[in-house]
Amino acid sequence: MKVVVINLDKSRDRMKNISDNLNNLNIPFQRFSAIYGKDLTDTQIKENTTQLCRNFLCNFGIIGCAMSHTTIWKEFKNSEDDYICVMEDDAIINEKFPKLLLDIDIIYQQTNFDFLSLFCIGMCSFSKDVNVNEYTLSKSLFPLSAVCYILSKKGVKRLLTFIDKINYNIDYMIAYQNFFKGFDYYYLKSPNTITTNLDESNIVDLCPKGLLNKTLSKLKSDKLKWVLNLPAFTINLRKSITVYMILLLFLILFCMRKKYYFLMIIFTVEFILVF
Repeated sequence: MKVVVINLDKSRDRMKNISDNLNNLNIPFQRFSAIYGKDLTDTQIKENTTQLCRNFLCNFGIIGCAMSHTTIWKEFKNSEDDYICVMEDDAIINEKFPKLLLDIDIIYQQTNFDFLSLFCIGMCSFSKDVNVNEYTLSKSLFPLSAVCYILSKKGVKRLLTFIDKINYNIDYMIAYQNFFKGFDYYYLKSPNTITTNLDESNIVDLCPKGLLNKTLSKLKSDKLKWVLNLPAFTINLRKSITVYMILLLFLILFCMRKKYYFLMIIFTVEFILVF
């Protein structure tokens, strides 16, 4: 199975880390030069995104990341390979990963999966576990993250039928198809083969601004911090308004209405810090 690593040309340190990781496990891989959203022309952005994406939901990082994944999918669809493993350069692989690649035919025979996620955030498990030898898998409801996954030929055909243009984060688009279109999305619950450092996302700004972000960093609540800092919408593809900012605005308005002025001041200061 071909293993493809998505890596921006400027992210040399990240490429070195994942190269060392894969080489130490004797896993051959191919580097894909990630599409840098800010280098795209207006025409390229218009051709590959919806109006909702480019005017409201997406930033350059979201567009470049999604186009990188879909470009790999199109190449895989036209290849003779049955599966492909795609990973982003912040993935951290352990010693159980090589055997998983060897056992993928067995897993496919038991599940007929379209998409097998090796790292998941969100509603990752909602059905009875499926056991295949030493592997435990679960059908997912609304799973997020595209850090590392295995895609079947059946799955890529379905994805490219579902996803014509970029509408938002690539993992949200996949999760949407899974929730509404009956996409066969499985999550590998155990053994754990992949971890990641969520602070190193090229899309979500997890710079520890604001009191809550600093607190979550100390508590090592990376997944919650990742969700709160997701872009809810963007201004001119550049300035992202995050889930946390919107939550703070609601709290400020609520405190203003209830005349909780001390709390209103605290939330206002926090909003200024994160903005």
